Amino acid sequence: MASPAACAYGAEEQTVDHVVLHCPIHRLPPGVQGLTVLDNETIEWLLKTCPEDLVRPRELQELTQTMKKVSEYESGLIFLKKVVHGLKKVENHCTRVLTF
Repeated sequence: MASPAACAYGAEEQTVDHVVLHCPIHRLPPGVQGLTVLDNETIEWLLKTCPEDLVRPRELQELTQTMKKVSEYESGLIFLKKVVHGLKKVENHCTRVLTF
């Protein structure tokens, strides 16, 4: 297997790790976190850096909307877990009060 081509900036290998995290020419501005958050800066980076046949603006827009829905869903779950935890505390307190 051939080794990855050298980076135009001078790195010996142009690996995914190098491009996403370290390359001053191509690196993702917010780092790896940008790939999980998919903010506007990351979307611009993907459109500028990746070949058009790999990243299409419409698909990115749809993915961004889906990720926002997932984030809202996760936020709702976290809220519900806090509510359940609070209710358990109330239940425990009431049980102790009633057993005295």
